[in-house]
Amino acid sequence: MTMLSTTAIGAKFPGGAAMDVARIQRQIFDDGYADEFIPAVMHWLPMRPGRERLLEHVARFIPFLDAIQRYDREFGDGELKKEILQGRFAGDFVPRVLHWLQHRSGDELRKFPEFTDWFEAVRGYAKTFGETRFLARAADVLPVAYLSVENYRVNSDQMAPVETAVSKLSDQEISALFDRDPWLWNLVMSMWEYANGKTRLTTYPWNISLPIADICNARCIFCTSWLEGRELISLEQIDALDEAIRHALYLGLVGHGEPMAHPKFKEIADKLSRLIDRRATLYTITNGYFLTSMFEQLERLNIMSYSISLNAASAAVHEEVMGLGANGFEQVLGGIRKLIAYRETKNPDLRVYITMVVTAQNVHEAAEFVRLGNELGVTEIWLRSLLPQSSHVPGLNYHLLPPSAHPEFKTHQAAAIQAIAGSRVPVQADPNAWAMDVISPMLREEVRRNPPALIHREDALRDRKLRMQSAHLYKAERTALQGQRRNDAGTIVSMSGGELHIATPAAPYSFAAEIAITRQLGALEGARSPSLNIDVKVNAGIVGIGVLDSQTHQFTDRKFIAAGFDGVLTLDLPSDVEAHLIVENGDEKGGASQASIRSMTAVAQQPEGLLGGLRLRAPSQSIDLISHLKIHNPADPLDDGLNPLGRTPRLACRAVYYNLYINEMFFRVNPCCYMQNVPGYQEVRFDGSAKFMDVWNSPAFIDIRTKLRDGPLYAACRRCPEKW
Repeated sequence: MTMLSTTAIGAKFPGGAAMDVARIQRQIFDDGYADEFIPAVMHWLPMRPGRERLLEHVARFIPFLDAIQRYDREFGDGELKKEILQGRFAGDFVPRVLHWLQHRSGDELRKFPEFTDWFEAVRGYAKTFGETRFLARAADVLPVAYLSVENYRVNSDQMAPVETAVSKLSDQEISALFDRDPWLWNLVMSMWEYANGKTRLTTYPWNISLPIADICNARCIFCTSWLEGRELISLEQIDALDEAIRHALYLGLVGHGEPMAHPKFKEIADKLSRLIDRRATLYTITNGYFLTSMFEQLERLNIMSYSISLNAASAAVHEEVMGLGANGFEQVLGGIRKLIAYRETKNPDLRVYITMVVTAQNVHEAAEFVRLGNELGVTEIWLRSLLPQSSHVPGLNYHLLPPSAHPEFKTHQAAAIQAIAGSRVPVQADPNAWAMDVISPMLREEVRRNPPALIHREDALRDRKLRMQSAHLYKAERTALQGQRRNDAGTIVSMSGGELHIATPAAPYSFAAEIAITRQLGALEGARSPSLNIDVKVNAGIVGIGVLDSQTHQFTDRKFIAAGFDGVLTLDLPSDVEAHLIVENGDEKGGASQASIRSMTAVAQQPEGLLGGLRLRAPSQSIDLISHLKIHNPADPLDDGLNPLGRTPRLACRAVYYNLYINEMFFRVNPCCYMQNVPGYQEVRFDGSAKFMDVWNSPAFIDIRTKLRDGPLYAACRRCPEKW
């Protein structure tokens, strides 16, 4: 191979002409670097805007970058294409760039004219040999897999062909990858285990969410973490997760509070910076108060995504909503500006998001918040809606928070919509949702008839008993519940707010609706013989209504009723676990059926002194109840009646292979935010006392993976918005 001269290239390198360029060339082209280094750099370089910004971070790569580019310019595209098409590194390089090309438009590619020859050579290679050539052996598959891993969160559909290819890798190919790159091996092997339906894993999850702190220095009026949060992750617990952290593709520094309020955050940051692979992406959610004081640690961690809860466009409203002090707003803005400056000068891939939870106290600043985000130059602006509440909430004066309570709500809503339409920065918002009353009609009426005393933040902090009860918001209703303590039996809660209309398709065993019945305030603990009275009318066909024990997946009671039935149906409930009311088509011949449920009332015999309640999660006109309705999807498997409830198809979820969310305040382990809604899911906790792989392969996770592989897994898992 022809070598470049020292005089032609040496002046550009640190060390000048004295540098051994011949040695560099040998390292690139003759000593194996071409197989791994050149493809990585040539893929990585054009994806970053502004090469000059990068040199500070990649000083050790300058000789290689310049050697590659000068090789291109000095010898022309003919020699270059020859190296690509015939050189031994073509098998590694071509798939990477081809994959990249497929996800970039022509306009984007024109920004990088110096790489035109490389792109054209790749297109020529693909045209000559076909894309299937790239998936023929490990040298071709793995680079494509690696790039798909990087795009995993953007579009998980890209994973399917890669998983198919990876599933065909031999043990020898997998072993060879482990010797070369254990981090990449973990990602590829994880796909291999998923694609082959393994239930006991040897790989670590890709996406790890660490609950750094549940304490918080803010006093947000819509949040209770500052009232209840006490949990802090320990250095010992991080040590117990060290291998999982080493293999993470995404690592979140989160919690129910402020991560940087952890008294040992600097030590945690130092430890994590030594553990993580430099190819991993770190993200955090913060109120921004400590951004400036912790900047050195954050820079060392190389956090790539900041979601900053700002919630205001002025200091006065920021203090009212978040309680971070008179200077808190300017301190947070200073930290945001520091991040933006860092992005502009050193890290162009840094993403900075600002969020506002829209309430009656700040809706008048929603439009100005959008303008502020544009002025700051953030990556994206999020205007979030309050979550509906249908039960006791240990929060402060929640009934005063809905944006619609502001006397000029419609004016401010219209101004926000106009600001969003004119924003240069992308805005995620649903202004129509701001008009929704987050308090249920039943509780709203209770508040109207018995206005609760308003509790100040500082009073709540001083008096633990005050903040841990909900009397400050629903005093009268709680008194009514307490009155049941003296009764041997009584109605706990009932469905209200209009009829629930259910129609099943004309198909045997089709699933119409699933209504989750969950315990609230320890309702059924110690209860005897609970039952559910359902006022129902069957309009057509045959309807099956049953109660399913969420642990055994067996019906505790089940009845079939035909058209003409109009009355109360009583079903027995399991006494100590979550149950699911299943409404299904009972016509074995597959005829359609229709029914209307007018009300549901849960009744239980309770021991003396027990306070509790049931919560029915059902589709309803009223927001008293948290809705969850699954209409039968014809694509759901119905193999010979073995899957009568429309359950999740085999291997339709990747979460229990790729994700680990250690969330909640007691380190509850979930593969995703929704996994606890799957009937039969057993709660798993990780506190560092056991080996991580023992927890990751605990019976609960193996059971979920087995259901994914063999079926059936309930369709409740399909609530996941990412469809992982």
